[in-house]
Amino acid sequence: MLCPSLLSSQNVDPETYLSDQQIDRELLINKLWSKIQETDRKRVSGLTDRDFDYFENLMSVIRNWSDEELLDLASEPIEFRKAMRKF
Repeated sequence: MLCPSLLSSQNVDPETYLSDQQIDRELLINKLWSKIQETDRKRVSGLTDRDFDYFENLMSVIRNWSDEELLDLASEPIEFRKAMRKF
């Protein structure tokens, strides 16, 4: 887990530190499934076709994109959401 005090340290270059991170894709997919199930339970009519498309795009990106691409996209949440809708 990233610690703000670690990243603000004079001895740590955040760009280098973040670029060296390994993304646990299995953990991301498990969390995504949990979110899908939670969303489905909360809605009276369940998930929509757009929801399925969005979650399918997320799964594809997690499986296929490089760690660098994921970290870059995840650094800007608004751009991330836009990219997932268009993917």
